[in-house]
Amino acid sequence: MKSLLSWFLLIVSIAVLVSSCAKSDDSKTANETETETTTPGSGVFVAVGLSRTIVRSTDNGTNWNNMTIEAGAENIYGVTFGNNTFVAVGTSANIVRSTDNGTNWDNATSSNANNLRGVTFGNDTFVGVGDNGNIIRSTDNGTNWDDATSPTENHPKGVTFGNNTFVAVGELGNIVRSTDNGTNWNTTTTPTANYLAGVTFGNNIFVGVGISGNIIRSTDNGSSFDNATSPTAENLHRVAFGNNTFVAVGNSGNIVRSTDNGSSWDNATSPTANYLTGVTFGNNIFVGVGQSGNIVRSTDNGSSWDNVTSPDRWVLYGVEFANNTFVAVGESGYIIRSTDNGTNWNNVTSPEPWDLGGVVFNNSTLVAIGESGYIFRSTDNGTNWDNVTSPTTNHLYGVTFGNDTFVGVGNSGNIVRSTDNGSSFDNATSPTANHFYGVGFGNNTFVAVGVSGNIVRSTDNGTTWDNATSPTANHFYGVGFGNNTFVAVGNGGNIVRSTDNGTTWDNATSPTTNWLGGVTFGNNTFVGVAQNGNIVRSTDNGSSWDNATSPTENDLYGLTFGNDTFVGVGVNGKIVRSTDNGASWNNVTSPTWRNLRGVTYLE
Repeated sequence: MKSLLSWFLLIVSIAVLVSSCAKSDDSKTANETETETTTPGSGVFVAVGLSRTIVRSTDNGTNWNNMTIEAGAENIYGVTFGNNTFVAVGTSANIVRSTDNGTNWDNATSSNANNLRGVTFGNDTFVGVGDNGNIIRSTDNGTNWDDATSPTENHPKGVTFGNNTFVAVGELGNIVRSTDNGTNWNTTTTPTANYLAGVTFGNNIFVGVGISGNIIRSTDNGSSFDNATSPTAENLHRVAFGNNTFVAVGNSGNIVRSTDNGSSWDNATSPTANYLTGVTFGNNIFVGVGQSGNIVRSTDNGSSWDNVTSPDRWVLYGVEFANNTFVAVGESGYIIRSTDNGTNWNNVTSPEPWDLGGVVFNNSTLVAIGESGYIFRSTDNGTNWDNVTSPTTNHLYGVTFGNDTFVGVGNSGNIVRSTDNGSSFDNATSPTANHFYGVGFGNNTFVAVGVSGNIVRSTDNGTTWDNATSPTANHFYGVGFGNNTFVAVGNGGNIVRSTDNGTTWDNATSPTTNWLGGVTFGNNTFVGVAQNGNIVRSTDNGSSWDNATSPTENDLYGLTFGNDTFVGVGVNGKIVRSTDNGASWNNVTSPTWRNLRGVTYLE
């Protein structure tokens, strides 16, 4: 079945935004691309992103790890550091904070429900900005927040602090500033009508960047701004300062730098063509993050840049530095971290941000499959995962193992197989173009099931497949095997079974009309999980079924058996377990609020 790790392995898809703790700003990009800011803190880099992703690095951005974060907003757009506290902001005024270098994060109460795009720190005050001119502030390390009166309804996208002055920038070139710790704000005359996405401070200079390569600067604490000549027409999303150097990043991997306080700018050679949406500075290192999880770093003040191996391919929007750790965040709330100066980054959740639909374990190898044909494998009990070259871009939903062969199934009747422990996969010829959602193995036979009651089988290790006659036109979502019996489950509570290796099938009477998402076998018992937390079981080889009392009303998608225990997973990170052959079930505390699609057991 499917999962990621523990003795039971839970697999869930995550995405990441990158943010940082230093002087810089986070927010949306000039063309409505979400962006994050980065600022150096006390040795730790922290990045934030979509789906509440938070990642961090304690080795100068070399390695990155995902951080635990409470349920909440889907996306995180900005992150900053101050008073030994990381604060990140995002969708629906979501605010999360960490007081242990970005390892653990808690929700903070916001004063309103507007999306927040950027956050910064100065004079013992955190200030966040967002949609509809929203400005909020906290004077107790981000625990409690109050609204500040804003002079604009334009969306601010970035905010920074310097010389006892907060400056925020946003759409239509809007610039606002506060000289009383964010309590009162005034509009500043702007030299541009272009969207401004990021702002930072250094050497008594404020520098803002935006669409069409627009760069503005102020030498009088943000009272007035002038345009600077830009070497690019590409949109710039973020800007950071360090070692007397300003560095801005943007579309198409564009990187520009200035060593004369923002008066003149030059292009730097970029190692990527991906959009870069966040940049920060720490430990004499600039780190930029962006599209497809791209991470770049420079150890020579932004003159030259190298790609860093990223643990994920989701968009990273912001990056931050503090306590010798880089943290980046991005799409789908993903968070990664590095503790070696940005050289290596770790994502302990998944090597990719794509949705994962199935996972199986055998021959000391875990294989997970998912969106866009992605296939991952792990040979160290799920600690580390590698991409496997996939022969398809179709979504894959189910995977199983038998006779030294891994078989995965998915959209458009796609069937893939591997005979070398998941190192490489090839397409198998399918007898149908219907989507497959589940696959099982038993008695030297593979059986795959899917839409419109489609059932196919293979008796030669998945090399060739034939259609089997189905007793229903309902969609099937899962199939299991035990005691010489295949059982498939699906829409309308439909349950079918075969006692001749999948050649012929009959309907079984079901105790539910809820769709059934998965089925497995253990200790002479078949157990199925379903919509609204419904759990059904059979102790007579699937001939008759009864409802079991469920501890949840959450939809359950995946199910497995091991060590005399059934474990089911589903919506909002729900995990349930039974140690009495599925007769009674209890909730288990889950480390995530994300939907879990699959679970497996490592023997």
